[in-house]
Amino acid sequence: MIFSKKHLFFMFILLFLLNIILRLPTTPHEIGWDSFAIHTTANTVSEFGSAKWWLNLSSVFGFYPYSYASAVPFLLSGISQLALMEMELTILIFCILIGILSALTAYLMANSIFEDQLFAFIVAFLYSTSSGILYFTTWTVSTRGLFIVLLPLFYYLLLKSRQSVKYMFLLVPLYIFLMAVHKLFFFLAIPVIALLLSGLIFKARIVDYIEDVHPRFQLLLVVAAFSLMLILPLFVPGFIGSGPLSELITTQILEYLRFIGILIVLFVVSLLYLIMKKKKTFGEWFILISLIGFTPFFYVANYGKWFFLSLAFIMIGIGLMNIIYIFLKRSDKSLFVVLSVIIISGLLFSSYFQFINYLENTDDRYMDEETYQVSSWMKGSINNNESAFAGERFFGIRVLSIAEVPMLSGQGFNDISYGFVDPDSLEITRVHSVFSPSFYLYDPYKEANSSSSWKLWAIQTTSFTTPNSYAQRIIKHYGFTYFVDNLRYPNTFSRSIQATESKLYDSGSINVWMLSELP
Repeated sequence: MIFSKKHLFFMFILLFLLNIILRLPTTPHEIGWDSFAIHTTANTVSEFGSAKWWLNLSSVFGFYPYSYASAVPFLLSGISQLALMEMELTILIFCILIGILSALTAYLMANSIFEDQLFAFIVAFLYSTSSGILYFTTWTVSTRGLFIVLLPLFYYLLLKSRQSVKYMFLLVPLYIFLMAVHKLFFFLAIPVIALLLSGLIFKARIVDYIEDVHPRFQLLLVVAAFSLMLILPLFVPGFIGSGPLSELITTQILEYLRFIGILIVLFVVSLLYLIMKKKKTFGEWFILISLIGFTPFFYVANYGKWFFLSLAFIMIGIGLMNIIYIFLKRSDKSLFVVLSVIIISGLLFSSYFQFINYLENTDDRYMDEETYQVSSWMKGSINNNESAFAGERFFGIRVLSIAEVPMLSGQGFNDISYGFVDPDSLEITRVHSVFSPSFYLYDPYKEANSSSSWKLWAIQTTSFTTPNSYAQRIIKHYGFTYFVDNLRYPNTFSRSIQATESKLYDSGSINVWMLSELP
């Protein structure tokens, strides 16, 4: 189906408005956990004018100890400096922009598989408003978020490169950029292999032999392929984490349902349709082979589902188009009602998790006002030649993002930027071979030194008043002058400091203590 440019433009304007509305803040401050660490990393780029966590080339991509994937912090820093905005507001606007971008990239991807504007727009609508995309693009900055927004663009350029080499001049830079966004780029080898296999099937006319096979036998063969790929990881050491396999599978199924929504039913139906369909197009073979290729990563809890997400909505789009064709063939006037119910059901599912699910017990989901106020006070009251630490790691990371003062966070890439880690004293060795799955799924390097996270833990679990304790030695070594205590997270250090009379700030449940003199 083809729309006029005017109608298509109007449809996208409405979709953009919907994406903005879905991402309007429902919390007083930034959301998430990793978001505040990246927030701080972007602050350090703006403050120091460079990435102090870059120890070698692999640091750019976050492979080396005390480093982090660099693309998102640099983007945020650039936007913040150019627009003269606080980083918290920058993150909000950045999320809205990449939310809108997700609709455009999904449209391009879908249109490169089936040149049908209605199909492409349906996929763009469903993908950009899905629970999975909204989760990472609503006032929370995550490297995974930008990656899954740009992933459909990678699919588009990859498929187009089959038609013209000129697309390679965009595909290669995009691939390098995605390397600096998130280590998920390892998985991009799968769609590349799927493209090559699809081309081989058509060029060698293997497709003709496959089409002659009975649809039920085709179904059996594809189910066998999916089953084999699902079983294969069970025999690869290190591929599946510890814990009961049944519990992992149950959790993963619920996660896929959570991020795709109730329209996952259409995915299952469309997959069966695609397997049994005769005369599959190149795009359909590409999708099918890609899905088979990603099947082993079903067990990889943090990463597998994000590649599945974009392909799932292609399949859901196919299912909806089949429904449209059936109703049009029958001249059934209830098409609009049925289509509206299906699409609105998916949107309501996303809206529930976006606006209703977190109405209760949200304190740990975003920065509360009390934490923001003490962080702002520290920003205006503590000099850059002074330093601090907090009584709880994640609380401290949130404080640091707003306070922007030297503060031990326990996160190496930020601690090295603020001078709590000496790059020249690091002793680092590689512990996983490039041929091991652990190299790609976990940190490939190990440091012989005591990490900054261990030092923070050592302070928190020893007494301020005990002579020569870990707390006293580390505080003296770094010259810490302030301690931020959240009474909701008591520990040995926070209890020991209550006996002193050096409190500078008291908001009720958060205190700031002066550490100028050791007892």
